[in-house]
Amino acid sequence: MKKVLFIGTLILLCALLLFSLSRLCQFESENRTQEKQYEQLRSLIVEENETVNPDPTKKYIRLFALNSDMVGWLEIEGTAIAYPIMQTKDNPGYYLKRDFHKKPSGFGVPYVAETCDVDTPSDNILIHGHHIKGGKMFGALMEYKSIGFYNGHTMIDFTTRHEHRRYIIMAVFLTAVDTGKENKFPFYRFTNAADEKEFERFAYQCKKMSLYDTGVTAKYGDQLLTLSTCEYSQKNGRLVVVAKRL
Repeated sequence: MKKVLFIGTLILLCALLLFSLSRLCQFESENRTQEKQYEQLRSLIVEENETVNPDPTKKYIRLFALNSDMVGWLEIEGTAIAYPIMQTKDNPGYYLKRDFHKKPSGFGVPYVAETCDVDTPSDNILIHGHHIKGGKMFGALMEYKSIGFYNGHTMIDFTTRHEHRRYIIMAVFLTAVDTGKENKFPFYRFTNAADEKEFERFAYQCKKMSLYDTGVTAKYGDQLLTLSTCEYSQKNGRLVVVAKRL
């Protein structure tokens, strides 16, 4: 009986090992595929010396032509974040598990919440992105847990079809969502403030929860950009980066 149990346990462990290796190989394969795809997309960016018009929005004209769901290009200099940003207001979360070409993908593409208006724009533009191991996608945002990293990477560039926007990061905080309890700070619901008080409550709470003091504040009338990704120190955790447009 002991021998049978030993063999059964050994077989089970081997099966688990093979399954884990299979998932790892699948992840690495998809990772390589995604990186190759993004490199191809980045190669389509028109550099200033390729056009007479230095308008920064023209740099991404080829990408906008490839997919009408693309609403902008997000970049944080000195990080791996240099990605197209999508939005599908009539189909929220469409790019959660699809790539830029709308094919199934566990990596997805960063996307704007359906309640936000990129062009007007709304008081806050909320962008969701997967936390991929190795600092890929919005996994790169984990570096902002350190004020030292923040000090060297304070700016975010977001270019839409119509204009280039630059933001300075004002707060970085950890929180949790969908815990079954009432969320004390549902940051993901803030798009347009009903009035000055609502805007200032949001800005105040961001600063209060921030991991460190950036010295940057926001007032009613400012335009905000919020980046959100999964964070695993707590159940349903999120790391949130909030920036103010300059």
